[in-house]
Amino acid sequence: MYEAVYVYPDSKSTVTRCAHTADRYGYDGIITRAIDAEPDFDQIRTAMDNGFSTDSNTHTTSTPNSEPRSESDEQSNIDTITSGLQSSDTHSKLSTPDIVNGVEIVRSDPQHASGVLGNERSQRTIVAIRGGTDVLNRFAAEQPRVDVLTKPFIGSNKSRTGDINHVLIKAAVRNEVAIELNLGPTIRAEGGRRIKHIQRLNKLKRLIDHYDAPYVVSATPNSHLEFRTPQELAAVGAEIGLGETWVYDGFTAWDEIITRNRHRRSESFIAPGVEYGRHEKND
Repeated sequence: MYEAVYVYPDSKSTVTRCAHTADRYGYDGIITRAIDAEPDFDQIRTAMDNGFSTDSNTHTTSTPNSEPRSESDEQSNIDTITSGLQSSDTHSKLSTPDIVNGVEIVRSDPQHASGVLGNERSQRTIVAIRGGTDVLNRFAAEQPRVDVLTKPFIGSNKSRTGDINHVLIKAAVRNEVAIELNLGPTIRAEGGRRIKHIQRLNKLKRLIDHYDAPYVVSATPNSHLEFRTPQELAAVGAEIGLGETWVYDGFTAWDEIITRNRHRRSESFIAPGVEYGRHEKND
């Protein structure tokens, strides 16, 4: 099982910190929801294999479009969020969590999202588009190049809400686009916003079950402090009407998407059902 998480500078926690936390909480690894973050995955994996972290291998940089940060502020932030990893415990040394190169495309309209999608698809294992409006939700569901439609009810502007209907679900099934059920507001929001989100999740579950649509589950953590174990989130799912098994299946679905896409990016893959193989000699 995997958790899809925001990492520095999109959040306050580095990739390494989140990966170690996910490992302790029972996940196989994390998927980076990179927006401005550009982690050096090879360097990070090497450091984690060696059982330690340093400023150089936990650091992630921002893209040219991100807000600039002073070197002192950036270093202070890295020191704070990586201090707990300088003395790694026995468990983290014995187990190296998987870190999946993902991106969450956050744009205000399909035209801008389409341009980014074309650039990112060949570079990432997981490509997601954040919805939140009816137009963005439909665009993502109709794109075979998209793996996941995230946050269909709450987009980049939290005051806006989109919706999911049977037309979008059918499009998602046809194009193998998984719909994300975001448990984050269920455990972090309060009052009416939390109640409305739970109602939307249950409506979405009914549509997914009816059309046998692909889906994934995430608590959308914005730092290592917002991680919850799969057991805790399954218990939340049971309380709000989703069901424990249904939530577990949503976390397992990340594994299936990762395996599929890594295979498609391998040298042996040509097209679905067609692969390079060994040539047999004719007698």
